[in-house]
Amino acid sequence: MLSAKSTRLFCDLQKCGSRSEEITNNEDVLQEILVKLPIKVLLSFKCVSKQWLSIISSLQFGYLHFCSNPSTNVVYGLVLYQLPRPHHPEYDFIFLSGESNVNPFRSLTFVDGNSDIHRISSCKGLLCLCIVRYESVRSYEYHICNPTTNKSIKLPNLERPPVSGILSMTIAFDPHRSPFYKVVCVWSVGMLYRFSTYSSETKIWSDAGTSLEMRNSDYYLFRRGVFWNSSVHWVSKLGPFLRFDMDKECLEMMPATQIQKDRATRRIRYFGESHGHLHLIEIRKHEARFFDILEMKRDYSEWFVRYRVDFGRLYGILPENMAYPWKFYVLYIFHLENEKDIFRLVLSTAVSTYLFLVSDNSYILEKVGHLYHDVKGKIHYKWYYCHQHIMTLAAV
Repeated sequence: MLSAKSTRLFCDLQKCGSRSEEITNNEDVLQEILVKLPIKVLLSFKCVSKQWLSIISSLQFGYLHFCSNPSTNVVYGLVLYQLPRPHHPEYDFIFLSGESNVNPFRSLTFVDGNSDIHRISSCKGLLCLCIVRYESVRSYEYHICNPTTNKSIKLPNLERPPVSGILSMTIAFDPHRSPFYKVVCVWSVGMLYRFSTYSSETKIWSDAGTSLEMRNSDYYLFRRGVFWNSSVHWVSKLGPFLRFDMDKECLEMMPATQIQKDRATRRIRYFGESHGHLHLIEIRKHEARFFDILEMKRDYSEWFVRYRVDFGRLYGILPENMAYPWKFYVLYIFHLENEKDIFRLVLSTAVSTYLFLVSDNSYILEKVGHLYHDVKGKIHYKWYYCHQHIMTLAAV
């Protein structure tokens, strides 16, 4: 059913009379008009006719729409995934665009009552989901899903030794370069880690020919890979940082931060990408008043301090007192195109979830997310359970 805005646009097109018929009979002209419309309108226009449905659902149209509307690459909200709960595939959602709407992730059509979402990877509006099926024998499936269009596919099984285990699946999608996406799988046999890639263009898995032997104590966060600069990146609590170049299909080292002499591991509070920037936050000392938001240079030469945040000032404007101020995780860092000297910080504490607007001279509590938090004060939302939601017409 068409929305009120979509109906008005459709009626305006019909008023063109014979010119309207001429336009609709010419797919090239029709596509040129449709590609300029907002995604929400296009979703409504799918029901106009089979012709319109075919055009809007095509792989090429989704790519053209993104290229024609680069401003649509906006993070509308955050998926806050809680610990897996059998037979209950639901999770929370924070809207960042200012639009109060229905949670698009409340229930996915291909997740039934005998299954659960075990892990999530997100990139530019597409999700890679690990689905656990609770039947006579527990089984795992991997799906690529576009929640905007409600379309999904099941990935073909990856051929590997029976004794091996899959550590992670990370989706890599750059709509600026191609309408196709890739998935990098990290799997292991004992202490030997291997890497395979899937291409939506070829529909097949391929072995990258790359392996890595490491100790379990390296604490690699393979389940929270971040795609940026044509590579998937992983940080470690103890070892060096890694990146998998998706173009060359090879594994490379990247600069890592120094581990404090008085600590056994890194205390990572955030690692993620936003608007073409790769950020990292570590907590160096309990008593420190500040924490730094680090950013990686595109040539991988070094991490540098992008922002310095005065946590004492943040703590001072929270509506509730926190018994342990350093018990927090940053869920997302972002800035708007017209605000070069201002950035926004989504912070999860033992009490609630907050959105701060931060500049050199002010710290403003913009809004509070009234979400589920453990009664014992445990932080329930962490950066590696938080995923961006971007509206896209990209085909799966």
